[in-house]
Amino acid sequence: MVPRKNLYPYAAFLLLYAALFAYNLSDGSKGAWDNVASLFIVTAIFLLSGWADLGPGLFLLANLPLLAHNLGTVGTAVLYGTHLGPLPYDKFIHLFSTIVFAALLFRTLLRHRMLRSVAAAAFFAFTVVSFFGVMTEIVEYEGYLHLPSSSGFFNSQQGPAPETGTLLYADTVTDLIANEAGALAGVLLFLPALGRSTRGRAKPS
Repeated sequence: MVPRKNLYPYAAFLLLYAALFAYNLSDGSKGAWDNVASLFIVTAIFLLSGWADLGPGLFLLANLPLLAHNLGTVGTAVLYGTHLGPLPYDKFIHLFSTIVFAALLFRTLLRHRMLRSVAAAAFFAFTVVSFFGVMTEIVEYEGYLHLPSSSGFFNSQQGPAPETGTLLYADTVTDLIANEAGALAGVLLFLPALGRSTRGRAKPS
């Protein structure tokens, strides 16, 4: 059952993404389609929040990477041209989203005792998040090949293709590195606390 307390932040996200969609559409930004996709993603997170045992705090945490990406789609995607410390905004989004995804998936696997050991749950969470990271890059590349120039998720790789230059290749590789690092960090950073809280429910590895 979906926690009723999650309904209010869910409604707020829906209104925000709908507003961003209207703004980006009127501005001619292809990021509007990212906003549409986000409406479906936040709905999926909301519907799964009961099964994943996500209270309002964790529900907000699960949506922070999506929110950060959507804010980056506004207009000419100014945020995606900035840095957060040493990290370009794009790499921060990849790293942050995979950390959160891996940690919450790891937590859910342990709470539902879906695998026989903590180690198996950690490996499964890392593998699933890594897979989605790879799929993200495939979607971006297909957008690069088949869609008009865009700053949105469906075509965020700009510059020459690998056979004529290195910009797109370097972007893909560094995105994959950020995805893998985030998936690993999401498991490792939360492993001690989650392992202690579920030690009596999951068999030791």
